[in-house]
Amino acid sequence: MLAEAAFLSGDTAGCVQAHERAFATHISAGDACAAARSAFWVGLILAGTGALSGAGGWLARATRVLDQYGENDCAERGYLLQPLARAHYAAGRYAGALEVAQSAADAGRRHADRDLVAVAMHSQGRALLRLERLDEGFALLDEVYVETFPAGLTSPVWTGIVACSVVDGCQQIGAFDRAAEWTAALSAWCDEQPELAQFSAECLVHRAEVLLRRGRWHDSLLEAGAAARSAEMSGLLVPAAAAAYRQGEALRLLGRTDKAEDAYRRAQRGGYDPAAGLARLQLDQRRVSAASATVRRALAVEDDPVRRAELLPVAVEAMLAADEPVDAATAASELGEIAVRWPTAGLRAVALQVRGAVALAAGDPATAATSVRDAWQLWTAQQATYEAALARLLLARACAALGDDEAAAAEESAGQAALALLRTSEAEQPQTAASPSGVRPMGLSAREVQVLRLISTGLTNRAIAERLVLSERTVDRHVSNILGKLGAATRTAATAFAFEHGLT
Repeated sequence: MLAEAAFLSGDTAGCVQAHERAFATHISAGDACAAARSAFWVGLILAGTGALSGAGGWLARATRVLDQYGENDCAERGYLLQPLARAHYAAGRYAGALEVAQSAADAGRRHADRDLVAVAMHSQGRALLRLERLDEGFALLDEVYVETFPAGLTSPVWTGIVACSVVDGCQQIGAFDRAAEWTAALSAWCDEQPELAQFSAECLVHRAEVLLRRGRWHDSLLEAGAAARSAEMSGLLVPAAAAAYRQGEALRLLGRTDKAEDAYRRAQRGGYDPAAGLARLQLDQRRVSAASATVRRALAVEDDPVRRAELLPVAVEAMLAADEPVDAATAASELGEIAVRWPTAGLRAVALQVRGAVALAAGDPATAATSVRDAWQLWTAQQATYEAALARLLLARACAALGDDEAAAAEESAGQAALALLRTSEAEQPQTAASPSGVRPMGLSAREVQVLRLISTGLTNRAIAERLVLSERTVDRHVSNILGKLGAATRTAATAFAFEHGLT
């Protein structure tokens, strides 16, 4: 319990020390299975910090203890399969990962270990997604979802690990609807535990990504900044780098180019390749050669088709800007093939939009119009407001090329209006989560200030939950806390307080 509490509060060293003490105590008592479980956790946590030799040694120790005591069929054997499944997955051996995870799930069922079953099923689901068996993969992940939320698994450590992993897997293949649903559940779970440090950073990174796709750039920037601070305080290098990249994306869309480039460089120093965002920034700055070099370098060293799918759209943009239509068509074709293999709404939308851009450049406006209109419908269904606006502008160009000036004007007007609305709403956002003096009055937390601002616009709790990617229950609690801290009986009184203190 001490080890688990230390882990969740961000004290990784304390967690490892407690598990080591537990291991020694279990060995002294002759409890091989309990000792192996403690050794497993030491190995898993050390692996997360990059201490691979120590991690491998403790995992090997766990296996040796079970072998020495003749414990050949126990839940701990199933847990020790998890690092092997992860190794297969990381190396692109998805069939191997699936097989190992299946064995772990079977062990969990034999020993009635609910955590092990859910963890192993999530590993199976992610492997199936990469094996292009989306229906099977999503079915397993959906089952894990109802096992994990709202109550959470027996171990909060596994709840956080599984949820963060599923969101990452869904985002990679463009399943943004499921990623948003898991993110909302994970956010509510984290918000209900104010001292939780270990998963808060990852949760905020995922929330920043969802907000970015929904056109809430300033809110995304706030979440990414909070994620970066949380990760840095806890010494979590990977989430810190991912948060820096999301900061760069939000800053780029907000037009803060210098700060965006700094954020991308911070991400790069932390081990996160910012090529996709950096290349778009370079295109915005009309540095076409630099953008082309950035994205071509990234593609040259990336052979995973799912990760290439993030780079190919900006590669097409750069190639068309550099007047390289043949290379652009090749990149668009590759992206189209990836979208056929993983036909999620996100990948299909971007592949259609890229196909339309290439067709328009090649003098085929009819194909362009059909593709881009389909892309716009997919973006709209996903609430991806910025991408939908760009699709309408591209559709306007296709309509103009077809000689339909009236339709072109209508699409241009609609696209520009959507962009203007995004930029206006972001321009009206305050730059900090505090009052102009930098002080949060009445002891309000940063999240409570954020919710109070939205209350003052007249939004309902459900609308606030949707905008901030939170559960409605979490927003209800924030509103109750705000009213209590302000001594306000109604939302109207809270709104008046917000106006008086410059929080609107």
